[in-house]
Amino acid sequence: MNGFFVWYNNYKRKLHPLELACIAHTKLTRIHPFSDGNGRTARIVSNFILHKQGYPMFLVDVKERKIYYNSLDESDRGNERDFIKFIFDIIVKQLKSQI
Repeated sequence: MNGFFVWYNNYKRKLHPLELACIAHTKLTRIHPFSDGNGRTARIVSNFILHKQGYPMFLVDVKERKIYYNSLDESDRGNERDFIKFIFDIIVKQLKSQI
């Protein structure tokens, strides 16, 4: 976890909030620091980062869980852009549903 916080402090002003939130999410799920609740914790941290910067938060619908897990797997292989796009698309979809 120390490495995560060092990374976060180094990048919190260098990355766009969406990118920061998504990469933080993937890093936390990759580290898997807890025996239970790692995904929930990662989503809470991501949403906190977004909310703190004035961006909308997101909710991963149960119907989208398979895509969510697949995009997390892609990020473990070095393709973090896939997960960032997945979360971006969710946020856009949720905002459109509010119109």
